[in-house]
Amino acid sequence: MIIWKTDRSWHGYAAWLDPDTETFEPDDLEKAREVLAEDPNAVMLNGYYCGHFGEDMNALEIAAGIRWHYENGYNLLSDSTALPDEPTEPEKTMELTLTISPDQAKAIAQEVVKTVQPAIDYAAQKAREFIDWAIQVAGEFAKIAAESLSKFMDAMLYSVNAHPKWWHLYKHAKKYRVRKKYRKRLMQQLIESLRAAPDPLEVIT
Repeated sequence: MIIWKTDRSWHGYAAWLDPDTETFEPDDLEKAREVLAEDPNAVMLNGYYCGHFGEDMNALEIAAGIRWHYENGYNLLSDSTALPDEPTEPEKTMELTLTISPDQAKAIAQEVVKTVQPAIDYAAQKAREFIDWAIQVAGEFAKIAAESLSKFMDAMLYSVNAHPKWWHLYKHAKKYRVRKKYRKRLMQQLIESLRAAPDPLEVIT
């Protein structure tokens, strides 16, 4: 039973619950919402479950029980589990469209470049330093290789030389032309010695 009050008048409405869901039937649900609109303090009472009621009570005693629940805010209709949950509205999604003009895009790009330019400059500097170091190391290796080859060739030239004067002029002549001339003679001497040497394979066999 739904009990509510308008001004000094009391009203009552007998409602039934769906046995499967324990909530108001559609018609009763509509009425319950109308009642709450008129009186938010309306109560929903059941003589079997609510206190201050009994089978042998007279009308005055029942009225006193109803008043006790209503005035003390017990068993409010608005708190009843017979009222189904209100359907929730789907969350609204907001779409944001960002429009960038060419000038704005250019300004953003300039700011990005300005931010990363120090890192770019640093990387470029380190790259130049690495290239310079690599060139220097390669030059040093080439110099060492050339010196090693030169020493190796001198050792071979000296090992087969039969003219000490040639060797002296190759190493100590003041003019480059003279040193070159005797180096050429020593080289020819080396080639002739290698040609005259026996074949290693024939020696082995």
